[in-house]
Amino acid sequence: MAKILYLGNVLNGHGLNKTTIETLGKDLSLYYDIVLKSSKINQTLRLLDMLWAVLTSGKSIILIDTYSTKAFYFAFFSGMLCRITSKKYVIILHGGNLPKRFEAHPSKSFFLLSGAQAIVAPSPYLGNSVRDNFGLRASIIPNSIDIMGYRFLRREDYGVLKLLWVRAFDKIYNPLLALDIVSILIKKGYEARLCMIGPDKDGSMEEAREYCRTLNLDHVVEFTGQLPKDVWLEKSYDYNLFINTSKFDNMPVTLIEAMATGLPVVTTNVGGIPYFVENKKEVLFAQSGEAIEFVENIESILLSDSLRLKLVNNARSKAESFDTERVLKKWTRVLS
Repeated sequence: MAKILYLGNVLNGHGLNKTTIETLGKDLSLYYDIVLKSSKINQTLRLLDMLWAVLTSGKSIILIDTYSTKAFYFAFFSGMLCRITSKKYVIILHGGNLPKRFEAHPSKSFFLLSGAQAIVAPSPYLGNSVRDNFGLRASIIPNSIDIMGYRFLRREDYGVLKLLWVRAFDKIYNPLLALDIVSILIKKGYEARLCMIGPDKDGSMEEAREYCRTLNLDHVVEFTGQLPKDVWLEKSYDYNLFINTSKFDNMPVTLIEAMATGLPVVTTNVGGIPYFVENKKEVLFAQSGEAIEFVENIESILLSDSLRLKLVNNARSKAESFDTERVLKKWTRVLS
């Protein structure tokens, strides 16, 4: 069995959302002898753990998650060590803001990408950025879900608008916008609720709680913090609309999961999102990212049963195209 060393942030055990390394790593373990690094919460220790794993990896294929934030340097130094030690590595691109990273640090980015045996992007959004900035080719392999684990339910009761938001509390995901949306809905006479699920990454949760109090929404907004996936998925069936408010994004798995469960989706159309879902076919786009446009889209879903039915049926079909079994076949081709 071929050996793989997969480098990324294995931090779900510390209360943060699972990242691709933890989901894809589990799937690849069916076919490969795989080691995941690193689960160290301290960033310096995490980098050192990754570098030591590279040095001691033998003839393993090395996969490297590459993000646009400070974690970019985990990938950069790991890739540098791979090149120094003549080890083969594959870059896996993540993060809707990576094109900005490429523009801000072109030399470092080209050094990392050009030394890879392969570059994998979850959508043409990042794949095109690699091509346009560096003339390099990326294989497109989408994020995946095990579709059999998602019960499809068409929501029919909209007497109370029950909005669901699932992301980490981080400014790039714009959690305050979700509160503005529910505030406007209530002012327009709708009975509305909002559940916000996810861990705090940069202090945005406390900011959101304070803003919630300012808007007098305490009685209609629930902050759950981090929840295990099976728990929040079961909870999602009590809600009837999903909103995604990101300022930057790539291919959010939570959006695919919402589509799989039958929740109508209203989302910003930033980053990679318009590359894998289509406006008015599977979702509705709030293209300006403003609360009033979200509300207008929500009202469109409420007023038209035919639109709502079309969106949720098409969305489920699209989610099925990202099933793990299909996606793993693409991975095995790249890794061979």
